[in-house]
Amino acid sequence: MKATDTRQIGRTSLEVTCLGLGGVFLARDAPRSEAEALIDRAYETGVRYFDTAPMYGLGESERRYRNPLARLDRSEFVLSTKVGRLLQEDVGGEEPWHFDFTRRRRARPCRRGDGSRRNHVPHWGTCETRSPCRVS
Repeated sequence: MKATDTRQIGRTSLEVTCLGLGGVFLARDAPRSEAEALIDRAYETGVRYFDTAPMYGLGESERRYRNPLARLDRSEFVLSTKVGRLLQEDVGGEEPWHFDFTRRRRARPCRRGDGSRRNHVPHWGTCETRSPCRVS
């Protein structure tokens, strides 16, 4: 198996490369120019699956995908995000997260894309429901 081989996601028509690029590193550990260069290089080498989430760097991961992915044909890659744990913009020092796992709320990013306001991607390829447990 090669990293650029593709696999179908469940019973959907989406196919992703076996190797994908996750967005946590892009938000935390790399300057913007380095993050964008990494996304460009991943695409050049055949990666067609990119993953992000609102919680990765308080939305910074989504923003760092913006420019590199905007230059590509949207039908050539799959971008996934997470749903349920929502980033609230400009909360003035309050907890920036809101949790909403209702059916309506889980489907919304997949249809219109909450993160699309941050990354200007017309639609998400996949949306996953995932959230770490809170420990008190």
